[in-house]
Amino acid sequence: MAKKVAIIGSGVGGLCCGIRLAHAGFDVSIYEKEAGPGGVIQYCEDPDTGIQFDQFATIGIHPKEYYTVFQEADLDPHKYFKGKVLDEFYKVFSADGRSYLLSKNYWEDVEGFEAFFGEPIGNYETFVNAFTSKYHAANRSLLTKPLWSGRQLANPKLMKAALALKPLRSAEHEIHQCITSQTLRDFLLFQTFYMGLSPQHLSNVYASIPAVSQSEGLLYVRGGMGAYASALVQAFYDLGGHLYCNRTITSIKMDGSKAIGLQVDHEFVPADIVVSNADVTFTMQNLLPQAKQANKAGKSTMSCSVFVLRLALETAFPMLSTHNIVLPQSTQAEMEAVSEGKLPGSPPLYIYYQSHLDSASKNTCASCINIMVRVPNRGAYQAWDSTTTQKLKELCIQALIDITGIKHLRDSIISQSMSTPLDLENQYNCWQGAAFGLAPSYFQSVLFRPQLKQKGTTQLYFVGSSIHPGSGISIVMKGAKLTAQQIILDARGE
Repeated sequence: MAKKVAIIGSGVGGLCCGIRLAHAGFDVSIYEKEAGPGGVIQYCEDPDTGIQFDQFATIGIHPKEYYTVFQEADLDPHKYFKGKVLDEFYKVFSADGRSYLLSKNYWEDVEGFEAFFGEPIGNYETFVNAFTSKYHAANRSLLTKPLWSGRQLANPKLMKAALALKPLRSAEHEIHQCITSQTLRDFLLFQTFYMGLSPQHLSNVYASIPAVSQSEGLLYVRGGMGAYASALVQAFYDLGGHLYCNRTITSIKMDGSKAIGLQVDHEFVPADIVVSNADVTFTMQNLLPQAKQANKAGKSTMSCSVFVLRLALETAFPMLSTHNIVLPQSTQAEMEAVSEGKLPGSPPLYIYYQSHLDSASKNTCASCINIMVRVPNRGAYQAWDSTTTQKLKELCIQALIDITGIKHLRDSIISQSMSTPLDLENQYNCWQGAAFGLAPSYFQSVLFRPQLKQKGTTQLYFVGSSIHPGSGISIVMKGAKLTAQQIILDARGE
């Protein structure tokens, strides 16, 4: 008889782990507290107009990872979603009112690149190549390896590989060493801020994010990232998985050190194996209050959060690309202020313009735009009231007016919605409303990050942003593969 697996949460980690285990012959059930699956990559629908937006995540870094989970489950990914690597990389808007469309093949426009960024293109090429190589080294030695056992941690080859990456140098330091132009520095540093920690306190390994994104390109999924969530759900169903929404997990049931099932609403659901895709700190504090890791987990440093403004408009924006970055004069100071728990005053912005490409979307308006601002998490900043959200909303709209030159833009808004750290905390159980799980600081990364298994427990596993190898859709997918592989090995007694 197939072993029963109960997974808490239908985010990317839960779905990818479920797909792999279902393919391996396990009887897998996913329990989701929300009305629909997908976690932070699911659709958000405006209740008045029916217009669909991507809720939070929108950037497809490491395109191949999005296909791998299907291929390794003997499924054709092209039957589940339509995606392509974009020729356009980012449209960059500088503080002096200029803009530049950086393409995947950046070397084809040397004159335009150097005129906008004020940096020899050879310096950028050297940076991209060096840190792409560093990413691949980290991927081979660390990101694709489970690090939960003493034997693995004592592996001299692993330690040598980790030290070779020189992880104690900051991303800010390394980018400043490679690049002289302030505009280009800001552009690169802001991309490392996707991890939820100021680049001043982030290991230089994370400088590989903009490098790999440039070298591999960004994946665009037709219909948005919510369409990718739907693809994962359908694959899970096709492999015989079971998904139950609107189900609240109140505790993980233990028999001594062994997980034996879940308390779902008021019902005990037995399981041979339990996997938590819920935030690991939330899991420890609320679902495993008796665990010895609970107190330590509550003291962890969390990543920053995000404020999202979603706009449906009657106006088209031909001056925007799919992915856009707006850099203020004080980009680095603003990022550091967020890490210090301060609300941004003139922050760098990421603007996602789905309508640039997706004329086949279900939306009937001319434009759907997500504007995202990195903000402090709830542990660092408490005052998430209407005054704060209104201030950030107006800041975002004014920035859009400034870069597009459309002075009457407010008149073309059909609908608008916002998400704050409160929503991440209440809707998705993100500890302190942190958007990217545990902050990837020096001593909360790789060997020091929570692992897929915890010492002192059996039949209990973890997956998600706060678990090694880390946050970001593609990296969580890698973590889901590690967790599934470990469960399969343990079930075989290996």
